[in-house]
Amino acid sequence: KETVNKFGVIFKNENPGFKEKLSVWIRSNLFIPDARMLWIKPATKYLKKYLSENKIDLIISNGPPHSTHLIALKLAKKFDIPWIADFRDPWTKIDFFHKLKLSPNSLKKHQLLEQKVLLNSSIQTTVSWSWADDFRALGAKNVTVVTNGFDSEIFEPSIDQLDDFFTITHLGSMNEDRNHVDFWKVIRELMDEDKIFAQKINIQLIGEIVPSVSQYINQFKLNDVCKHTEFMTHPEAMKTISTSRLLYLSLNNTPHVKGIVPGKIFEYIAAKRPILAIGPTNGDSAKILQTVHNGIICNFGDSKKIKKSIESLFSDYLNSIDIVENNEYQKFSRTELTKQMVGLMDGITSK
Repeated sequence: KETVNKFGVIFKNENPGFKEKLSVWIRSNLFIPDARMLWIKPATKYLKKYLSENKIDLIISNGPPHSTHLIALKLAKKFDIPWIADFRDPWTKIDFFHKLKLSPNSLKKHQLLEQKVLLNSSIQTTVSWSWADDFRALGAKNVTVVTNGFDSEIFEPSIDQLDDFFTITHLGSMNEDRNHVDFWKVIRELMDEDKIFAQKINIQLIGEIVPSVSQYINQFKLNDVCKHTEFMTHPEAMKTISTSRLLYLSLNNTPHVKGIVPGKIFEYIAAKRPILAIGPTNGDSAKILQTVHNGIICNFGDSKKIKKSIESLFSDYLNSIDIVENNEYQKFSRTELTKQMVGLMDGITSK
């Protein structure tokens, strides 16, 4: 079994048995930095031969898996080639790292390898400002934020195609850390208090869900208004969020959540639909929503604000004013982000 499953969690069961715990211990302590460590020696050997025969101006390593950074470390040192270490996710600061059953020696090894990569790479890039600060605190000297983004060719929203119902859509898997009881509780309260809301509400969950999601839906008697679709093609999913009345962004309630910026947030904002997020109001996802002016973010456990926000968004829907007019989201298109990355590449290879 993999340590991190498709839901992004360590254990598949709330009360893991001995075999599952042993599997996590083996994966965490014997495969450092990750299960791809067996790539390092053969990949390094092959690439050393290739680089000795071919002129290369720049190395870019992309992780996780962080084994790729260790390959780049060896190559950059031997051939004195500029190197960009690109972190799509953190290493020791990733949100599930505290759940790994690491021995003191294994933890120290992770930390030393991470620091070697940060200190020896020419530039370090990552996708959020909080993670950039974390890397600087670990000794990185040249960190740049290049966020994830969206494909601008995919979206052509039309207000003529919007759902008639007040459809709230959550796109992507919903694990235990993203399954916030306050959301379900507030929906039930609003249905009990407002007959029109009860008639108009429709919730779509697209992606895999853990059992506790179904438990909350049953507990709050929301089966009639909730629809779960386990799989949708990407074009179908993009059309669905573009026609939904409200997009639900549920962040992981875990350590280091401030730096978490799910990739789907960029597709949400490109769909130009209102967004309701639950997560830290001082986090990087909040910063992006504030930049594009089409989202409300509520802290974990703040049921009063969640309720007030949904009431306000429902009122906008009833009055047909739930339209996002600004074009600030364009700065997160992959075209613009590619220009940013190319600028870094040009700068480092022209020295």
